[in-house]
Amino acid sequence: MLTGMSLALLTSTLAFGAEPLRLALPVACTPGSDCFVQNYVDHDPSTGYRDYACGARTYDGHDGTDFRLRSLVAQRAGVAVLAAADGVVGGVRDGMKDVSIRDTGIQAVKGRECGNGLVLRHAGGWETQYCHMAQGSLSVRPGQHVTLGQPLGKVGLSGLTEFPHLHFTVRRDGKFVDPFAPDPKDGECGSPTTLWLEAAAAQLAYRRRVRLNSGFADRMLSMEEVENLQPETLALSPDSPALVTFVKMIGLEAGDVANLTLRAPDGSVLAQKQLQPLPRAQAQTLALIGRKRPVAGWPAGLYRADYRVSNDGRTVFEDSVSIRLGSVQTPAPAPASRP
Repeated sequence: MLTGMSLALLTSTLAFGAEPLRLALPVACTPGSDCFVQNYVDHDPSTGYRDYACGARTYDGHDGTDFRLRSLVAQRAGVAVLAAADGVVGGVRDGMKDVSIRDTGIQAVKGRECGNGLVLRHAGGWETQYCHMAQGSLSVRPGQHVTLGQPLGKVGLSGLTEFPHLHFTVRRDGKFVDPFAPDPKDGECGSPTTLWLEAAAAQLAYRRRVRLNSGFADRMLSMEEVENLQPETLALSPDSPALVTFVKMIGLEAGDVANLTLRAPDGSVLAQKQLQPLPRAQAQTLALIGRKRPVAGWPAGLYRADYRVSNDGRTVFEDSVSIRLGSVQTPAPAPASRP
């Protein structure tokens, strides 16, 4: 008897012939923990956009899957790009700097939008392409045979990008294929088939709204500062000049309303903010609230921030983060009574 996954693999085989491409994760990370799908392939042939699940986690003309790291700090620490399947290295490019186009402008990478990257050729007319890799990290050469899971280099910030990620593209006979929906049907949401191997498919279950970063700082932060957040920024104390909580999200949708509340150890509200409904889907959003330090300093205890997103009056996402400041004194035990 065929399981649901076995049926999906069989359907994919029937759609693409006797040798369908089977893919492992192309990044050495754990989806939903230290990496996230930022954008999927665009399935809308018009100037609009729609991902394979009929969601808005894409943009017009996007031809691949973006595996995003949590921050530039993680990228600088080094995250390996892996061969998603056995293959032979085709074209390779290295030497482009890891820098956001917010700093250089789009014209600086014209004709080299992929940045540092490579193409792997696989049996049956399949190709996979790996873009935006780190300068100087590519470890393979044209014509080299590679095996599934073999390191190819590291995730970077090269080419046409504003955040650290791997842009992963699949093609067969020169035509783009969505690994999440290799045989899409008009008018259908989701897909019974996939090119991902079973383990990868389980890790890559579709998620509409995703928390990328959250935490506390001693000041208001910009989107760029959150991207470059260092661990010491989170090392607050009762003397910190302010207590600010932040939540960075990807995949919020039109009509979403975010509410952020900061609570003191006794449960009282220190700060609260409700954002305006989003007029359209957003690739990323940053919500922050905070309060200046009281004259006597921050009371010791556990501070909590609650983040909630609602749409049409219904809660669609919620999460919380907490931090302990100072030390709570535990009363000394009473001396034992003497007979």
